[in-house]
Amino acid sequence: MEFKVKRDFLPIFLVNLGLLLLLGVAIPFAYNAAVFVVVLAIVLSLVGFYNTAVIFASCKIENETLIFRTGIFKYEIKLNQIVKVTPAHNHHCSLALSHDRLRILTYDSENNQKVYYVSVEDNEKLASVITPTKNVAKAFEAFEKAVEKVETQPAANVTATTEPVAEKKPAAKKTTTTAAKKPATKKATTTKKTTTKKSTK
Repeated sequence: MEFKVKRDFLPIFLVNLGLLLLLGVAIPFAYNAAVFVVVLAIVLSLVGFYNTAVIFASCKIENETLIFRTGIFKYEIKLNQIVKVTPAHNHHCSLALSHDRLRILTYDSENNQKVYYVSVEDNEKLASVITPTKNVAKAFEAFEKAVEKVETQPAANVTATTEPVAEKKPAAKKTTTTAAKKPATKKATTTKKTTTKKSTK
């Protein structure tokens, strides 16, 4: 399925005019014919390259892939990675040749987000073809809302103590000083031996 690329005349005209003015600025520095020929060749090459890219720009869908080509540059967007398609009116740097364009948001298998801009004559038709199903779109909107909710929540007040933590010294070993035991002094007990004589009858 192919789509006709939309082109804005004014930006194309301004780019060509700028390149020709570049040639006019460079002419005074061309001190001889050889330098002038080189400068002329470079500027005309840029003009030809740009206009060739504009004229042969194309947009088509092949093998479940949206291919948007401008000159030697091209986008290859997998349709199953598209999560959101919205109309846009801007001049962001892209391969789109018109400010009336489509903004295509994709997520790849590694959850990397990418944004592409393409411009065709019938943006509505292209959007209807590549827009994901309603279930995918709703799931993505719910995911975006959840992310916004998390980002807007106030962070918990965490007070970090900057005071240095005192190093714990190893507990000193308790030295139990036991008093030297004095040898027990035997009290001299004078035991009077009483000899009791048994009287024998």
